[in-house]
Amino acid sequence: MSQDFDIRTTNKDGLDANGPGLKQVLYGNFLALVTQFAGETAPADTYQGMPWLDISEGWTNAKMKFWNGSEWVLQNEYNPYIKDLRVSRGTKNTLWERLEVALNEDGTIKSDLAENMTEWIDSTLSATYVSADTFTVPGDYTDVFVVNRKIKATLDAESIYSAVKSANYSSADDETTVVLFDTVIDATITKIEHGIVKAGPEGSNPENNLIDETTGDIYELKMIDGSLAMEVR
Repeated sequence: MSQDFDIRTTNKDGLDANGPGLKQVLYGNFLALVTQFAGETAPADTYQGMPWLDISEGWTNAKMKFWNGSEWVLQNEYNPYIKDLRVSRGTKNTLWERLEVALNEDGTIKSDLAENMTEWIDSTLSATYVSADTFTVPGDYTDVFVVNRKIKATLDAESIYSAVKSANYSSADDETTVVLFDTVIDATITKIEHGIVKAGPEGSNPENNLIDETTGDIYELKMIDGSLAMEVR
């Protein structure tokens, strides 16, 4: 394993690249090439298109990189098929984390509406109690626990219902903290389910209101503190 690559053509350190030292220079260059300039740190001298096998995280987690003229870029960026696979993970850290929202590990759909006509979808996530209105789940699920989405939590004694007030992801802890509108959960929480519809702040109807043709009163549907309410205007 070597990162030395000698392109000299004149005497250096007592060796003549065009004379007796040629064999040693060629050997060093060949060794650097066949080992892909492997090392825990990047080669000091760089040339555009130059490879580097980054072993800073050990051989089992080695990463092949190329110098693009200004920085080291993962080899995957030069493979359109692998690049498409990386892009397909969206905003998630991994493709599996994105697919996990809808698929089980055996490839079956988590919530097949044709077979499970229910108001609730089992998140299959392990919820950890924080307080009477707060729990956490592992991973980034802020796209699942959106504001106003209905929540059903199974406790030892009963099932309780509320709605999402806020959800924030911590990359440091790799967990999503969900705050409910109501203080209804306790440390016996065992299962979290959520509603099928991601309700908007004023319901699902684009118009959000009913009009009394006789009086002209407008009855507007709104989500207030996680509950559906009607306001007369």
